[in-house]
This record gives sequence, C-alpha cells and structure tokens, in this order.
Amino acid sequence: MFKPKRVLEIGTHVGASTLYFALSLKRLANNGKLTTVDLVDVNSDNGPWKKAGLSHSPSGYLEHLALQDICTFVTASSVDFLGTNQEQYDFIFLDGSHLADFVYRETAACSHLLAPNGILLLHDFHPKGKPLYPDGVAITGPWLAFQRIKKELPEMQVLPLGELPWDTKQGVRLTSLALVTR
Repeated sequence: MFKPKRVLEIGTHVGASTLYFALSLKRLANNGKLTTVDLVDVNSDNGPWKKAGLSHSPSGYLEHLALQDICTFVTASSVDFLGTNQEQYDFIFLDGSHLADFVYRETAACSHLLAPNGILLLHDFHPKGKPLYPDGVAITGPWLAFQRIKKELPEMQVLPLGELPWDTKQGVRLTSLALVTR
C-alpha cells in the first residue's frame, strides 16, 4: 500500500539498505528517487565497503543492477544536510550516528522534511536502552534521544516494531527498527 517516491537514507555505510531501497523504488515507484547521506565518501577506493571485504562500492552495486539513476550519494554531515535541504520525502530511514544528541537533532530536522503521511523509520532503537540480542550489546543513543523528544515534543511517538514472524539476527525474531510518528 505504501509506495514512496522520494526516499532519504541517513547513514549509507556499505550500501546494504541503499540497494534494497533502490530495488524497491524501481519496482514500486516509477521515477522514484533515493538520496543517501554519509559523513564519508562511501564509494571511494578506501570506503567502508573495502574494509568490509565487499567486491564493489555501493555505487558499483547499483550500476551492476542498472539502478544508478535512482540514487544520489551525498557526502556530508547528516545534521548539515538536514538543516539545509528543502526537499520533502515520503520515507526517511535514520541509520547514521547513534549518539543521542545526533539522533535528537536528526529527528527534529527530519520532522520538517517529511511529506504529508510520510514515514520516519529509526534503526538501532533498543527500548529502555536494554540489549535486544544474545550478544548483550545495547545501543542506547536512539532511546536516550527519544526520552528527550518525548518531554519536548509530546506529539512525537516512537513505536518499536519488536518481534517479527521471522528470524532477524543471532537466532531471535527481534528487530531494532522503530517507527516515529507525530
């Protein structure tokens, strides 16, 4: 039912989500566009893809799949990009810095860039700052950011997706994805 045409991804890294978004846009949204922002040049010869042992950069994979026209890569601080950008997006995926201050600032900036009925999806949200997976690692920044947001903007809500009907990672069915609504 939800077929976004304009997607913004904050935090490209090796481009895993980027590829899925581009494939979805090609399939569901004729003339859809993806903008993906990262602090570093993810497509450089020494980008994160190389350090992860992948054979191609994110743009290389997109080109291989004939999706290069769908995606625009931006090398910038997320806060700087969000503060100066005027475009509206149907879907925004926040997966950049996981520090509470950045998540807070990114969320505030994103709320102004969401198109009517747009969706903001947050990655690595660990409710109450507690671990979700057996490795015991808890990413606390997004949860801490939303403690502050709830006080200042009570109309903003975060809805963790929680348990899914399929395994996610480490043999559990939990996800750290959360919808942000207003």
